Amino acid sequence: MSAGEKNPSCQSIFDSRRSSLMLTILTECTRNPEIKEKITENGAHLRKMISEAGGISSDDQEGQYRILCVMAMYLGMSISNIFTPVENRELMTKILAQAETCILPFCGDKGSKATVS
Repeated sequence: MSAGEKNPSCQSIFDSRRSSLMLTILTECTRNPEIKEKITENGAHLRKMISEAGGISSDDQEGQYRILCVMAMYLGMSISNIFTPVENRELMTKILAQAETCILPFCGDKGSKATVS
């Protein structure tokens, strides 16, 4: 549940083929209700897994919004990779871990925690 080399899903956001496929699927969601329903179900399942991993209850509104922020961050990075490929993956992975730790304190590498002023 953290960015970094230990998490292969983090590395997959830098794969332009995966990014293009994700954009195609998301575009299809606007036209096909069955695909939208499946993507919505998968998103709910992912939120539940993150909630359980972090001990965030379903009625913790702030916690649930924090999860949505992290999910949106990774989705956005994946899509933006199509237009602006990340050249320094190691640095971007470190930055993502820092952002995770700030948004969801139980995530990320605690040693790379970003400072918030």
